[in-house]
Amino acid sequence: MPRVDAEALLDWLTSQLSPVGIAVEHRTEIDRNFVCPDEWYSEARLAALWQVSASEVDALVVRYGIDTYTFTPRAAALSSPSKTITVYDPAGAHDVAKKLRRKRTMSPPVDGIQETPHP
Repeated sequence: MPRVDAEALLDWLTSQLSPVGIAVEHRTEIDRNFVCPDEWYSEARLAALWQVSASEVDALVVRYGIDTYTFTPRAAALSSPSKTITVYDPAGAHDVAKKLRRKRTMSPPVDGIQETPHP
């Protein structure tokens, strides 16, 4: 079956369905809930983004509910099928980075009084 461009398909469907009163429209929907695992962040990248040590990443991932995805990279699929990599959702990672930055800019309370944020 030959490939048909979306506009040509839209025109054809409109010509076929308009006479019977059915409206046809073209929509593009993108599933932003899952990006290719190659685009998700590694533990090292999260540590750098969050400005924490790699040993702190797992606890923060759990604490803030960051989505994870574990898979076997294609390069290891045949030779080391048990070798998996866990990657982390970049959208959630950036949300947490904002929270951590805000938290760092606030001084700890002194005698129960919250200090003003540092510039």
